[in-house]
Parts: sequence; C-alpha cells; structure tokens
Amino acid sequence: MGKRIAVLAPFSMDPDFEQLREIIKNIAIRNTEKVKEEDTELDFYLLNKGFTDAGSFWYLVFNVRNNNELFEAALDLRDQGYDALVIHCAADSHLDPLRQACDFPVVGVMQAGLLLATMMGSRIGLVTFSDLVIPYFENLVAAYGLRDKITRVRSTNSTGMELISSLVDTHDIIERFSSVARECIADGADVLVPG
Repeated sequence: MGKRIAVLAPFSMDPDFEQLREIIKNIAIRNTEKVKEEDTELDFYLLNKGFTDAGSFWYLVFNVRNNNELFEAALDLRDQGYDALVIHCAADSHLDPLRQACDFPVVGVMQAGLLLATMMGSRIGLVTFSDLVIPYFENLVAAYGLRDKITRVRSTNSTGMELISSLVDTHDIIERFSSVARECIADGADVLVPG
C-alpha cells in the first residue's frame, strides 16, 4: 500500500507571481519524484502567508511570524491523513516542535542531507546562498552534532531575489555554486551539501 507524504516549503509566494509558485512546485515535485518509492504520493505546499523573499530569512522577527505560519500549516496537514511530512527548506524550520506535535515522521532536508553525507565521505562542505546565513547554518550543524564533519560553511553570496530568479534561469547560480564548491573541495571537503 502506498504512502502519502506532504512536502511543505516554509515560505510564501507573492500572489502576483502565480507562475513562479507553479515553477517552484514543479521543481520540488520533479526532484522528489526521483527518490520516492513508486507507489508513494507526494503533495507539495507553500504557505499562504509568510516569507516572500528568501533574503528576509536572517531577520529573527520575521522567522517568528513565519514559523508560526509553518507550524499551523503543518498541523492542518497532520489531520489530512499523511504518513509523513518533509520540511522543504535547508533551514529545517521548526523541525523539533513539529516532531513533537505530529504523530508521523517529520523530516528536515538539511538534517537528512547532512546525515546522508556522513555516509558518503569524511568531510562535508556546506554551500548556502548568503554570507548572512552562514552563522545560522554553523549553529544548525553544531546542534546536529556534526561540527567536526564540516570543513566550512561557504556561500554563493546571492540575494534572496537572485535565488528566486535562479529557479527560472539557473546559469548564474550554477556558476556561483561551482566556484564555491571548488573552494570547499580545496578546504578538504569530499562531499557537498547545498543549503
């Protein structure tokens, strides 16, 4: 019997950008379809209210409000018969509170990615999008007990809008990521995790 998994991205999309909302949904579904079991059903959700600019992420005041929206959306999904919930954001937003509130598995993509990376190599390079979020990811890595596995957290030094634009045209972000990936490899990383 197949499983139903909800995939929840903890950000919103400006209502005027419905086309971008569909692009994000299609990318997420396409990527998760590659790794799911054949009889598993995936449903992707964005928040109705919350971040519309990834560049707001490092402001704690916005995170409080956004995480409340995420929490409420996840509770709504909890009651819709899903077998698991995936938080589709490298920040693993509200992962522990959601695990406490839900009676099914809740997976954070960063935690899962880092733990998988420990099985693939001995040193991990973490590449994020902005210098401003490096401390957040350094703290997250430490909270997961993986500080000694990370060579360094580096960034592509992109704005939130550049990150969103990269969903439509990937050329610039791929070049930036490749450049930073080479720096991580020079640091000693043998596995890379995007964040």
